[in-house]
Formats: sequence, C-alpha cells, structure tokens
Amino acid sequence: MSRNLKMLGLALAAVFAFGAIAASGASAAVEHTFNSEIEKTVLTGDNDGLGSLTLTVTGKSGTKVPVTCTTASFAGDQAGKTADGITLHPTFGKPNTKGEAGSCKLAGLGVTITTTGCNFTFDSDTSANGLGGEDATTSVECEAGKAMKSAAAGCTVSIASESGGKPVNQNLHGISYANEGAGESRTVKVTSAVKGIHWTASGVFCGLVGLANGETGTNGEFTGTVSTKGFEYISGPEVPAGGGDKDSYKEGKQRGIFMTTP
Repeated sequence: MSRNLKMLGLALAAVFAFGAIAASGASAAVEHTFNSEIEKTVLTGDNDGLGSLTLTVTGKSGTKVPVTCTTASFAGDQAGKTADGITLHPTFGKPNTKGEAGSCKLAGLGVTITTTGCNFTFDSDTSANGLGGEDATTSVECEAGKAMKSAAAGCTVSIASESGGKPVNQNLHGISYANEGAGESRTVKVTSAVKGIHWTASGVFCGLVGLANGETGTNGEFTGTVSTKGFEYISGPEVPAGGGDKDSYKEGKQRGIFMTTP
C-alpha cells in the first residue's frame, strides 16, 4: 500500500511539474526586433488617415471622460540596424504632415496637451496579456516632476511615470505591430488598445467634466493607430525656439523599417 502511495505521489509530482513548465512556456515573451536598412534612423509617426487618438478615463462617479486628438505626431531615432525597443516623443494636436489642422478636446472642450519631458517607449517583444491574447507593451517615461498633461476648462488630467515615489504606467499591454509596404517604403503600423493607465485629475473645475479635484485612477485607456516611417538621420533632436519638446529632427531620404522575429 505504501509503495502504491509513493508511486502515486511521484506521478502527481510529475504532472504538476509538467503543468508548471507548460504554463511558463505559455506566458514567455516571444522575441521580435525593430529593424532598419541603415545604422541610424530617424523615426516619425502620425495618424494621417488613420482616425483619432483617444485617452479615456473613468471617474469614481462612473463618468467616462475622453481626451480625443484628430492629429498627433511622434518622433525619435534608432541607433543600429536592430533594436529591442524604441523611444518616441509624442506631440498631440498640431497640424499633421498633410497640413490638416490639429485639435484636441477633453469631454468636448478645447484642450491643450503638454508632453514636454515625457516619451513613450515601445517594447518589440510580445507576451501574454492576461486576456487570452498576446501583444507588446509600452511605458510612459518622464523626467522628474514632469507628466503628460491635458488641460481644459480649469481641469487637468495628468499621465506620469511616477506617483508617490513609485513607478506607474510601466509595461502596459495593448500594442500591436504590422509591417506595410515594400523596399525603402516599408513602414510599421502601431495600433494601441492600452488599458490600466494611471492618471490624476486636478483643478477646481474638474467637476464640470465629471471628475473630482485630486482624483486618481488606474482605468485609463488609450486607443488609436499610427503609421511609423524611417528616414536617414542628419541631425537632432532639436528644441524648437521658445519650446521644450524634443520632437524636431533633420532627416534625409526615406528608408525601410520593419519588424522581424529572430
């Protein structure tokens, strides 16, 4: 009897061990890389013809407050022909490359978005997102004391990389990539369906949009699609006169960029 129990115990141990290995494999990251035809590449992105980009936060009252931008652009650079991650500086609400007028609104009100000192970093690898799917992650990276701020009608919604001395908005799932085009015209489409964004509302008139002064939450959602292109690097980034956003590069001929799986 004791021998049978011992054999049963060993069999169960083997089953649990196999299950643990299988579960580990299922959640492991799948490696990808960002790739370019040249050693240093200027990366630019915009939502021309791809619809608006929207950040939506939900207050404790249950009110959904959307910040929507009809135009947006992103800029950064990649050193080397391959990279595991890229960093892009966002600019929201300015005219896009086609000259279309830019605008952003918070709950229907005109809004000014400040991104000085803050960037998005994008991981090339994909992993299980906890929802039965697999995608890549993004993080908000801000200089000390900085945050991405959407201000309208006496209420500001801030997205930072730190809160109370602790990191927030790191490795948020919901990013997918798709290669488009051919040759030197190859581009990468980046689609965001990011959830779990930490936000803070401040301002005595936040009640007008359904939020409370000092209210915080972790239910922010960011959606939208951007097409990213690569260009020969000449110089930059440069800080525009009177501004602080490092979003200006001098670029040359377009060169192909793409995603691969090693």
